[in-house]
Amino acid sequence: MATRDACKSISSAFDDATRERTNLKALQVVQTTICALVDKAVPLVLSWITGHDEALLALLFDNLLEHFMTPVIPAFLNVSERNLFFMRNSDSGEKPEQNSADYVDGRVGILALLQITFSHIHSALSVPPKEWECLALARADFSVMIHSFILAIVRQVRDILREGDNATRRRRIRRLAVKDALWYLCSVVHFVLDLEDGGSREEHRLELLREATLDILVELVVYQDRKRVKSDTHEEAMVLDEMGYRMFLSLVERVVVS
Repeated sequence: MATRDACKSISSAFDDATRERTNLKALQVVQTTICALVDKAVPLVLSWITGHDEALLALLFDNLLEHFMTPVIPAFLNVSERNLFFMRNSDSGEKPEQNSADYVDGRVGILALLQITFSHIHSALSVPPKEWECLALARADFSVMIHSFILAIVRQVRDILREGDNATRRRRIRRLAVKDALWYLCSVVHFVLDLEDGGSREEHRLELLREATLDILVELVVYQDRKRVKSDTHEEAMVLDEMGYRMFLSLVERVVVS
């Protein structure tokens, strides 16, 4: 499918824009390109599925999710850790890998990239096609996409919190990077939930996605509570401080009530 290949190419361009340092101009090109793809592809598929294959839009969303949006998620932690190493080297007098004048924090740009991409999809679905039934189906598929993306983020949160606890090398910087990345990941979840319109066709699939997400979140709450008890007795150090823990609980509450 052309959309799948385009998403893979855009994802590769995103990797190039954020790998060693964040190239804001390249990131802007990625944002412009993915939005142009969404603006062209979504209305085209909406016009086609009326009376034809209703699964095409879900396939388009799956390709966007699998080949572009989900691979973006780890970038928040990678850039956060790189930021901290840069600041540590600057403070210690070591020669940084890049000049401070050239250094930029790309996390805001990555957050904007995801927000704007989802907003363009939402806007494309806000223009009613000829068949109102088609619009309802499209919004249901979009809800599935949103909750699939949230599940991917929650899995990332689970992995980085546990890895942050178990890290032995560069432990302090890694823990700080996890705290920073968590803020951005939580922000993405809150944003996409605001875009959800709901839909009836995919209720069963949505329920499965929500259950999987909640299972992981409940597991993490129990895990973090145990870590907090051990931290209070000085048996173990915590990755999340009080502010980070409250931010995480706010994420859990928002997902539960969504």
